[in-house]
Amino acid sequence: MLKMLIIIIISCIPIIFTSGCWDYKDLDELNIPIVGIYDTIPSSDKKETNINVAAIAPVLYPETEKKYMIEFISASTIGKTREKRSSKSPEQYFEGIVQIAIYGENLAHQGLNKATNALFRSPTTSNAIYLAVLEGHSQDFTKLKMVDYPNPGVFLMGLLKTAQKNSFLPTTTLHQFMTQVVTTGKNPVLPLIKIKDKSQIEISGAGIFKNDRLLAKTNLEDTQTLVLLRGLKGEGRIPFILEKDGEILDEGTVIVNRSRKVQVYRKDDEFTFFIKIKLQGGLLEHFSPQFIIDGKNPIKLTDIEKAIKMDIEQDCTDFIKKMQEEYKTDCIDITKYALAKWRRELTDHVQEDFIENVNILVDVEVNLKDIGELT
Repeated sequence: MLKMLIIIIISCIPIIFTSGCWDYKDLDELNIPIVGIYDTIPSSDKKETNINVAAIAPVLYPETEKKYMIEFISASTIGKTREKRSSKSPEQYFEGIVQIAIYGENLAHQGLNKATNALFRSPTTSNAIYLAVLEGHSQDFTKLKMVDYPNPGVFLMGLLKTAQKNSFLPTTTLHQFMTQVVTTGKNPVLPLIKIKDKSQIEISGAGIFKNDRLLAKTNLEDTQTLVLLRGLKGEGRIPFILEKDGEILDEGTVIVNRSRKVQVYRKDDEFTFFIKIKLQGGLLEHFSPQFIIDGKNPIKLTDIEKAIKMDIEQDCTDFIKKMQEEYKTDCIDITKYALAKWRRELTDHVQEDFIENVNILVDVEVNLKDIGELT
């Protein structure tokens, strides 16, 4: 027993004295960006367009007054901006902790492959980075003055993390974006963000992409419909107005969870998609003095369900028409169901004029179970 104890002690001695991290870097030597901001900028000879990169990073020196620093570097590629940075800053750039990548509208229209490639390939970068498109120029983001947060990136990180879960808004990670860009029949959707009064950030809608290029923008109303048709799960609030013979009987808001089911059928070269949207939740508020007790009062819960069903179905019909006639791109992610059945025949055609020529039918089911303490 004593011999075994001596052996264990001797074995532990080299471990104690040689332990440590071989690639250890003092925090003072690192530049840790929270947000990477990318946009286009004319090159010095104005013959080509460079990528302008701005990184928002916390200041790690306690004696410094500023809470964060912003660095601007431009070059023809992301790799060249990092090389260029080496001659301008003594701190090592640590991109592994980037939480959000923001892209200016101009760059998004030209295509994001050039700006996302280096991030996606880097082994230190998380594929769970949230992506967003900034309406206007990305420089506007760096001019934000936010009093209650260490820097604008911290606020936006929280906003994007909860957006899809708590509302009818999309959130997209780097992995999701890159996967959808290279997958036949898929097209990404990114949240649009907007700067307001140089002190506020808000999500203003969604950016519809065809491959890696921004194709169109939607407002908040169309974004709600897009999220429902695309099948992005989460919770949201829907206002309703209940009318009869031109008179408003009731109005209010419901809070619902959403889900989607898609079926596709084929007859020769004609394809028909059936989209079933299920909304389940409860009554958040209503303003009629009448009680809502199903079957016993003038205002029935089923009347509210029917009114919401009709409104959502009409919104979906209008959006599908716009998608087929204006966007001409599958932004509601249903082509994959046809490819699952007829991939060999459709692979060469889905990126051309497939979605414009299919039939899409939508049925909405609304189930309000919870009406609260006060009816």
